[in-house]
Amino acid sequence: MRILTLLTFFALAYSSTQAQFFVQKLPQSEILNSEKAYVITNAGDTIRGRISGASQSNGQLKAFTLKTDEEKLKFKPMEIRSVAVVPGMGANYEDMALITTIKRASDTTFLKLVETEWVIFERIQLPTKRESYALVQLVNPGFDSKIKVYANPEANETSTLSSESMMLTGGDDTSHFISVNGERPTLIKKGKYKKEGFAQLFGGCDALNDEEPKWKYFAKHIFIYDQKCE
Repeated sequence: MRILTLLTFFALAYSSTQAQFFVQKLPQSEILNSEKAYVITNAGDTIRGRISGASQSNGQLKAFTLKTDEEKLKFKPMEIRSVAVVPGMGANYEDMALITTIKRASDTTFLKLVETEWVIFERIQLPTKRESYALVQLVNPGFDSKIKVYANPEANETSTLSSESMMLTGGDDTSHFISVNGERPTLIKKGKYKKEGFAQLFGGCDALNDEEPKWKYFAKHIFIYDQKCE
């Protein structure tokens, strides 16, 4: 039975090696379990240290304390551009699919980018009618020069695939926030990606002409666009 399980695992891994993934999502509640951190203030200053305290509401950071070698500094989201942390060994990521690393290995350049130890939360203006801001995770660090992709905290997930007690593939988020060339973020959804989203984002990129406009390849499309398109 164990042999069959392993064969199933590797068969599924092989069939999925062309897919690409964003970095794993980390709940903001895990910010206290980080080994090191840095903050970029609204003035553009970078301050390094570690997070020594934080307050949250509904899973969102409302304030936190950065402890440096000299002092403790308190920040609220509206006072910073971003905060980045290196999660500790026991950090509880939201998605821990076992096949993810194998899938990423289909492109070594991509693999190096998504293996970054830093988890970055940036302050963005949410794509809502009412003016509202929040810290959200940047999920494509390293290939975000043209389009920044952010985790939507309220996004649902597609189904997962598992075998016995192992989760083989994690559910893909059904929506993301995206910012194109530094513009205000908008919401992109799985249901509209094939017919509208793909063409609107990548219509002028020849390197993506032969790519399937499927949501499961969204991260791959972003990566190609960043690396090969003007």
